[in-house]
Amino acid sequence: MLQTEDPFIQEKTGYYQQHVEQLNAQLRDLITKVSGPKQAVLLTCEFLSCMKEIKNLYHRPQGQVLAMGSDECQALGVKNSADEDGLMDYPPTFTIGLPSDVIQVSAGGIHSVALTNSGRVYTWGTNDERALGRDVTEDDAVFVGEIERFPAFAQRRIVQVAAGDNHTVFLTIDGRVLACGTYKDHDSGKFFFPLPGEPMVNGMNQPYPVEIPFPEPVLKIAAGHNVDAAILKSRSLYTWGTRLVTCFATCCFAPCFAPSVELTDPLSLSYAGMGHVGELARSKSMGAPIKRNEFGQMAPDLRRDFVGEEYTVEKRDEDGELKKETKYRYHTDLILREFLTPAPAEFQTRGTHEVMDVAVGEVHILVVARADGIKRAYSSGHNNYGQLGHGDRLQRHELTPVQSLDGESITQVAAGNFHSMFLGITGKCIWACGRSDYGQLGLLETKEKEAGGYKDIPELVPFPYEVGQVRFVDIQAGGSHSAAILENKDVCK
Repeated sequence: MLQTEDPFIQEKTGYYQQHVEQLNAQLRDLITKVSGPKQAVLLTCEFLSCMKEIKNLYHRPQGQVLAMGSDECQALGVKNSADEDGLMDYPPTFTIGLPSDVIQVSAGGIHSVALTNSGRVYTWGTNDERALGRDVTEDDAVFVGEIERFPAFAQRRIVQVAAGDNHTVFLTIDGRVLACGTYKDHDSGKFFFPLPGEPMVNGMNQPYPVEIPFPEPVLKIAAGHNVDAAILKSRSLYTWGTRLVTCFATCCFAPCFAPSVELTDPLSLSYAGMGHVGELARSKSMGAPIKRNEFGQMAPDLRRDFVGEEYTVEKRDEDGELKKETKYRYHTDLILREFLTPAPAEFQTRGTHEVMDVAVGEVHILVVARADGIKRAYSSGHNNYGQLGHGDRLQRHELTPVQSLDGESITQVAAGNFHSMFLGITGKCIWACGRSDYGQLGLLETKEKEAGGYKDIPELVPFPYEVGQVRFVDIQAGGSHSAAILENKDVCK
């Protein structure tokens, strides 16, 4: 590795070398136990997968940032001035104001965040919920700016960033997690961790990064729309967050605030509350009553009656007549305790699960975990398009094995809004399931591209050209698109 006088880069180099030495020692021990060629190949692939994880944390490649697509929310960072007439859709364009040693970029709902090799963090985009983590005017929020006034940022301690819908999460080199912005839920609820000694109230956002409590150091973070996840040093998985209620329909999506609805078709409209569809993978332990949900399942009911209550107030109208008005208030102590405070995710299978990878979509979560020496893919959450991969469209409220992928040694997962991707350990195969009508699964069947099309069991993605001996080393899922990176740095999308 290159010699440098930067203390933070030297510290990262030390961590990197320490982890590599530990991994090499484990490999030497396991090699003596290999009984055949197949085991040798799998062990080699497992070693490469672990090396990738270590490099992603401490030694990522550096480069410049290109942004493309719609700039309706000013999240591309491609304008020179606030009053500049921009394009509605941009071709690949260099983001203005970023250094050339960027090692990670994360795109949120309406903002973006970048991390450099030297530990500097930059944010830009819409800041109405304070997701940028810095003091900035509305006009200046569209320009790239550095978070630098807080110790973890001024001392450049950040090694990973993740952008959610209206919040941003940061991981420090010593395993602490910080966040800023807000977590939203139905009825325009907005919540964030209160400062020590202060109560949590509806309408909160946090303009500057504050620490989120964990029982031990964290190795990896993942951000969804309003739900986040973290892999801890012990390889356990913790989740936290809320969810902005959405109407799920075959062809359109819009915010909606009705408290409940009686439905039987999973592709019809669905009204839910915080964690109601299992996206936290731990709703069974929250103390909510078990009821039959809109999909005909007996499941925890985390809707309005659990997270809050209606009450009546009297007020005089403009004619002076006394009128009763029904309002709604959240149980903020319960929301802080059960939703915003990170807690262990739950698995449907027994035993100890070592979590190796995690991805969070809009309303579902994907995990790769090892139990009893066997590595499997797991999923939990909403399943209206079969994105959980279980051959049906029923919700799961705990992480459940994706049985059709058993034996495939899945090493990485990626979650879009309503679709999922799985990368095999050899790097030769990618599977996909979930919503398909925008071509996000990469499948060739035309019927899956019809409005509302989906696949509820993961299918092998057929690539349009022969990749030869080149391995896939990374997969990513956007809202309605997917991408995979080859070992030679080519991108398939």
